Amino acid sequence: MTAAVWLSLFGCTPGPGRHGDRQGGATGEKGVLAGRFIAVLGDSDMNAAPAGTLFQRSDRDRLTVLALPITPPAGGEPRWSTRLAQVPASNSALGPPGALAITPDGKRAYVIEAFTPAGRTRDGLATDVGGVLPGESVTPIDLSEPSAPRALAPVPVGLSPQSVDVHPSGQYVAVATTEPGQQIVLLNVGNEATRPLAWPLLGINLDEPAAVGTILWHPTGRYLAIALPELDQVALLEFAKDKASGLPSLAPWGAPVRVPSTPSNLRFTPDGRHLLVTSINAPRSALSGALPAGSLTAVRLSEVPSETSVAGAALRGLVDHRVVSSQPVGPLPEGLAVSPGGELVVVACWRGPSLFAGAAVAQGGGLFAFRIDSETGALSVATVRQLTGVPTALAFDARGEHLIVAQLRSADPAAVDGELDFYRVSGLRPVADSGAGRVGGAIRLEPLGFAVGVGPGPHALVVR
Repeated sequence: MTAAVWLSLFGCTPGPGRHGDRQGGATGEKGVLAGRFIAVLGDSDMNAAPAGTLFQRSDRDRLTVLALPITPPAGGEPRWSTRLAQVPASNSALGPPGALAITPDGKRAYVIEAFTPAGRTRDGLATDVGGVLPGESVTPIDLSEPSAPRALAPVPVGLSPQSVDVHPSGQYVAVATTEPGQQIVLLNVGNEATRPLAWPLLGINLDEPAAVGTILWHPTGRYLAIALPELDQVALLEFAKDKASGLPSLAPWGAPVRVPSTPSNLRFTPDGRHLLVTSINAPRSALSGALPAGSLTAVRLSEVPSETSVAGAALRGLVDHRVVSSQPVGPLPEGLAVSPGGELVVVACWRGPSLFAGAAVAQGGGLFAFRIDSETGALSVATVRQLTGVPTALAFDARGEHLIVAQLRSADPAAVDGELDFYRVSGLRPVADSGAGRVGGAIRLEPLGFAVGVGPGPHALVVR
């Protein structure tokens, strides 16, 4: 079932203790958010609750689609309108980032179910993280009309899928799972009659099976990056199609790269030269109490392009991916976004820049912005903004002039549902039609002074 409604949003000036993250908002710029729509995935079982505690509202998992632009009304009244549609989509915020992927043309979304909805389990009613059961499917959602999204039949892909991404061509969907020996699954969505194909962790020597975390296609579609949180590594695989059969194949592209402990989120720079990795620096199971600072790492990808071709075979062993820069960020760095021009990287952390030691409830977070040198991969701090809400996911708008932040809990201490907040990114020169953006002056993240409520547990965000 789909719900589509018009929302009226107030460009308000918040009072003390309410919506502090949006004070000083530039409300006159809401209408310039670039793109067709914002899609945000919400897990109704997880709000900003005590660590390990679930709310029993499993029937409210939703994909929310918010139309752009958000436009001012006639007459100058302080109300701004947009069209919002929702469709049921079972999902879980308990896994690594990457539960939602959307094709480049915006016509199809894919949602993974890492865990089934909280509720009845084999041992009774689930009341904590350990009580929920693993999922096994990815759900396609038809977005050909964003105002009327439609969920299609789920596709089984293996035990507890962890993340999903769509090939730049839109033809293949990659899914990471915890299924031993079948951790990497490819769906040929361009030919739905074909069955999913599965691979083990190629080129990695393991005494015991290890799970894949986030999975991500390279901008060229030629490579896949995978996070290996239990091994503190990221690995690169080369994707190709057999000339005779046309079937896809995967092969290692160089040796895995060691990164700080428990790599979480991944993003390529738009030029494909660097892979950006956030790390939690603590086991994912340790989500309460005092957590260490996280980190952002830049990995320079090898200039040796291939190991599977004849030429590549001669160069085997020369592929050299290497860490070139690393910066500390706040704890639990789950959100990660790169500007369309590739010059700015923003990380969302749950409890930074200050560490809320011993806090039983997630309270506050931070946005850490870094410039990245396109030649060297060097990261330098651009700005840090402290939030009283709990940010979980980030996305730039199509021009890179605005940043959208999904918050598990808003700045309002009485709120239990999540919201989207909006920031203007100043200090960047606009992205030209060629896609080349350049850093201008000092970077600032300026709140636009309004928010959109999107229901409980927002944790994945895509702009098209």
